[in-house]
Amino acid sequence: MSSTDLSGHVDFHQFSKLTSLSFLDLTHNLFTGSINDFSSRSLRILDLSNSKLQGHFPNSIFELKNLLLLSLSSNNLSGLVNFHQFSKLKYISGLYLSYNSFLSINFDSGVDYNLPNLEVLYLSSCNINSFPKFLPRLQHLHTLDLSRSKIEGSIPQWFHEKLLHSWENIQFVDLSFNKLQGDLPIPPNGIEYFSVSNNELTGDIPSTMCNATSLTMLNLAHNNLRGLIPQCLGTFPSLSVLNLQKNNLRGSMTQNFSKRNAFETIKLNGKTSWRDHYQSL
Repeated sequence: MSSTDLSGHVDFHQFSKLTSLSFLDLTHNLFTGSINDFSSRSLRILDLSNSKLQGHFPNSIFELKNLLLLSLSSNNLSGLVNFHQFSKLKYISGLYLSYNSFLSINFDSGVDYNLPNLEVLYLSSCNINSFPKFLPRLQHLHTLDLSRSKIEGSIPQWFHEKLLHSWENIQFVDLSFNKLQGDLPIPPNGIEYFSVSNNELTGDIPSTMCNATSLTMLNLAHNNLRGLIPQCLGTFPSLSVLNLQKNNLRGSMTQNFSKRNAFETIKLNGKTSWRDHYQSL
């Protein structure tokens, strides 16, 4: 029943009567009201994103013990969520809570988190204020979105190390639109999407960036980066979007462009020039 423009109030408690229900998708509708209590031992996938739902985050969610995927993104949920409660969902692999701007998430550092299967975590615009300290324990992390989350200060050293050396499956990282400071975190080989734009990062783009040859999107715009633009960025075979504008970078990438590049969008500083060469290829 997704994308059907359904409207009105949904009594989620009625779904508790469907004892074999394993998949519930009510995305992109126009519901009113909140998510009232309901239970299910069979439900594996619950997607209520983009459905205009409001009210406090329902605690009954934590009783859906067999959930693999939970998506509540782009609603109007509110209140404070104690994140450690998601440890009750021991099978959860995908958690999508982004764009609930009235929702705040508490990461209590004194609580033990157990999310052994979590691979996908979307917390954009969730007012989390700091890097979740349980992240180093996630061994299978594939996708991480902490953009627009009011995170300030230096990126923890453990994050630099996990990103570059330990998260072997990581393919998507978005830390954009925060107030992050310090050195640029370096994406590992194998990552496809990497954005740290609109922060306060400083320093050079190190040569180790050249190892991330699987990138399709790289956005470092609107920081305080300086130095030379690495020539290798012009050789990445799958890179379609490159945004380095509004930094203090210099140099040219034109000598490394070829018809084998996948570029669709390139935004560099005014000090750089690429159009004349690239359009002549």
